[in-house]
Amino acid sequence: MLLCIPTVCLLLLVLTNDFHEWVFHFPKGQSRSDENGMYSIGYLIVAGWELLCAVAALVLLLAKCRFSSRRKYLPAVILTCSVVYAAVYASGTRWMQVIGGDLTAVQCLFVASLLETCITCGLIPTNTGYVALFSAATMRVQIADEKYNVRYASANAPELPAELMRLAEGGDVDTGDGFLLRSSRIPGGHVLWMEDISAINELLEELESNRAEIAESNNLERENYNTKLRINALREKNRLYDLLQEQTARGIELLDDIFGQYENSAEPKERRKLLAKAAVVGAYIKRRGNLMFIGEKSNVTDTAELGLCLNESFANIELFGAECALSVPVRVRIRTEDAIRAYDFFEEIIEATMDDLRSVWLKARTVEEKVVFCIEVETSADLSGNTKVYGGGKTEENVWRFTFAVRKEGAKA
Repeated sequence: MLLCIPTVCLLLLVLTNDFHEWVFHFPKGQSRSDENGMYSIGYLIVAGWELLCAVAALVLLLAKCRFSSRRKYLPAVILTCSVVYAAVYASGTRWMQVIGGDLTAVQCLFVASLLETCITCGLIPTNTGYVALFSAATMRVQIADEKYNVRYASANAPELPAELMRLAEGGDVDTGDGFLLRSSRIPGGHVLWMEDISAINELLEELESNRAEIAESNNLERENYNTKLRINALREKNRLYDLLQEQTARGIELLDDIFGQYENSAEPKERRKLLAKAAVVGAYIKRRGNLMFIGEKSNVTDTAELGLCLNESFANIELFGAECALSVPVRVRIRTEDAIRAYDFFEEIIEATMDDLRSVWLKARTVEEKVVFCIEVETSADLSGNTKVYGGGKTEENVWRFTFAVRKEGAKA
């Protein structure tokens, strides 16, 4: 610290030269320039102090150097060249000022060269203490030779088998204790280090736990949804069955009555006739349910579906020995409720005439935007009550004809 005092004082002496001119002085009456400047006693003092410090530093380095080197003379050579250059430059020699350049810049180069030579000669120690520094490192790192013999290792680096180190050369290796072993080639061997992945493993375990909880929750929600779906499906089925039972209640009662008569009858001919009646009513209940289910899904249907219902009913009517004829166009769209009304009306006529039905004829045709149905029945039964709903009546002895029309899909009312 004491050496700083004269250094600071000399620095202030140079910086305040304009006031006292003890370092540089200029002739009176002439401009202050490099051509007119001359050195004073202060310049010699500053230069002497710099030379003294440089020599003292070099001597101390030589005295305390622990390594022998044949090139310890190099710093002295550089220092001598620096002093000679400064002396010749300060003497005012013209050729030195021309080829020597700026004094300050050249002296900086000499100082840099002096430090480099001191490092090269070993006067200033470098690249030392690396083993201790490597050992004190907090990372788990090791340096091994080509045969995986560990040469250097940090204090907390565990002993690793050579097989495991060789395995790390091909890729990262999980040691199983929360660390990942990695390797990289270096000149003369390998460097191996261990990365702490315990936090990542904990995060992965937490994610797996969350995934399991979410999966369990999703399974529970899926089960709840499926249960609700089954319950709603059962409710819908019950609703449809109740609706079917409500709409076919008359046919079911009639079917019960027919079976009751069948149980009480002993005549084979009468029993066969009752079975034929039961077949007609049963076909109606079945097909009426089909039309109702179609109506639940769609407001319109094809006349072909109504034709299938009538065709099955006609097949059972023939069991009475009655003559039957049916003609219904296909690929004509009508409202489902109109198809149901047409089939219900047909069934009412058949049920009213089952005791004496000789023939039945039904024909449907398209007229502009309508489908016209014509039913002709030969029977001794009185069907005058049915003319209140649809137009028609008795045309000749025991022959009844009924005509009604329904609109096609999209037809204007």
